[in-house]
Amino acid sequence: MRYLTALILSVVFSFSNLCEAANQNIKGNFQIPVYNQIVSGTSGQTLLIDAAAEKVAFVMQASETKSISKVGFRTGTVTTGATLDVRVETVSATDGNPTGTLWATTTNASQVVADANDSTWFTVTLTSNASLTVEDIFAVVIVNPSVSPGNMQIQSRMWSDDIADLNFPYIAWFTASWLQSSVSNPNVYVEYSDGTVGSLGVCPSSAVTQTSFNNASSADEIGNIFQFPFPVRITGIVIMMGPSANATFDIVLYDSDGTTALQTVSIDPDQLVSNGTGRVFHYFRFANQALLINTNYRIVMKPTSANNLDIWDFTVNAALTMDAYDLGQNMYLTSRADAGSWTNTTTRRMGMALLLQGFDDAVCAGGASAYTYIGN
Repeated sequence: MRYLTALILSVVFSFSNLCEAANQNIKGNFQIPVYNQIVSGTSGQTLLIDAAAEKVAFVMQASETKSISKVGFRTGTVTTGATLDVRVETVSATDGNPTGTLWATTTNASQVVADANDSTWFTVTLTSNASLTVEDIFAVVIVNPSVSPGNMQIQSRMWSDDIADLNFPYIAWFTASWLQSSVSNPNVYVEYSDGTVGSLGVCPSSAVTQTSFNNASSADEIGNIFQFPFPVRITGIVIMMGPSANATFDIVLYDSDGTTALQTVSIDPDQLVSNGTGRVFHYFRFANQALLINTNYRIVMKPTSANNLDIWDFTVNAALTMDAYDLGQNMYLTSRADAGSWTNTTTRRMGMALLLQGFDDAVCAGGASAYTYIGN
């Protein structure tokens, strides 16, 4: 009997030591992804290099102390191919342009671009890694050769309505001299030697797509599946969208089973304003909802009429590239039809941001109790 009693008290004592961290409010809301990453621009800007030694550079800051082993960039139209020099260079503290000096010995590599390589992603492995310290300013520079230069476009992303211009990171373009641009999101990424992709304020996307759908479409619920590596409390979303006249719809937050609706908000189109392009942001609030750590949830738009919703999403070249964006591979597109099975696409993300209001403070709210065993 005394052993059973000891076991019971031991179990009770163990449970008493479990504690739950408090979820603390912040003032206002915290938005993730940030504004310029919601749909990564709405059109492509193409930077032409068609003469000897012309260059395109993407100037950015190291977000981690790591070594760059690979650089990814994307072409636009390629009229004439060439062997490009892809470089990681230092940046002048005087004018903010690339210096022409490699970050370190052989932090560059050659990349052959063929005439047929229109709209193609290239991932270039550097001859030697470029070792960066957090906060270092560096440039990824793509150089047309002096001999047998190509005629091609290097692509970046831009907001066609100029609603999210960037001043840093930025693009520099060399023909006769350097010209800096703040109207584009750098369409480039760096991969570190440990196989991760850094979040550097860049937006490496292949395409931005506008989708019109209603309650009779092949997919009648479209949104993102997501999770957080810590407990949070969310209170709404921001969506880049444009409803047509009389397009009624619900915003639904689904639990981890993909079936149970934790929150449903019905939207009246008469209380919305659209500029007719679909490229406008809408903020929607719902009741505060606590979310568990490392647990998948879905937040979707669900039309409730035959009138179209216009929404935006972007595509990346590989799931790993999504790590250049806020939340990384923990947020990507999900859709279904007629309450059936969900289809997930790890290389696409709907133009949506979450509004967070509460975060785990990592402080235990409970405490241990003392138990004394008295034997017979």
